[in-house]
Amino acid sequence: GFANLDRAPNTLPEVRANAYVNVNTGGLNARYTLNYTSGVEEDAAVRLTNPFADDSGSYVRQDFVVTYDLPLNMDLGIQLRGGVLNIFDEDPPLAEIPLSYNPFLGDALGRHFQLGAKVTF
Repeated sequence: GFANLDRAPNTLPEVRANAYVNVNTGGLNARYTLNYTSGVEEDAAVRLTNPFADDSGSYVRQDFVVTYDLPLNMDLGIQLRGGVLNIFDEDPPLAEIPLSYNPFLGDALGRHFQLGAKVTF
């Protein structure tokens, strides 16, 4: 794909792919997710010693999330949730725009964690 600064609104990678593996047993559910975005050619960049020049490189993000439904004998349901998003702390590809990365290709948050609970009654 190509990434022109004058091409609004999106960058156009040639390949975007998602895959996941989900295991559910009893009240336990675990999911591993892989998201892939191919690189784009930064044809708006000056191609001398510019770090933004040429191909931006691909972006791979891997997540792992686990939920557990507590076995309660009441009219109350409690689900616990935990996860690691962007497990390997992948940086998004550089881009010659004000953010210095392309938000259509990657996530700048890096590795982050989720903890939570859901209560139903």
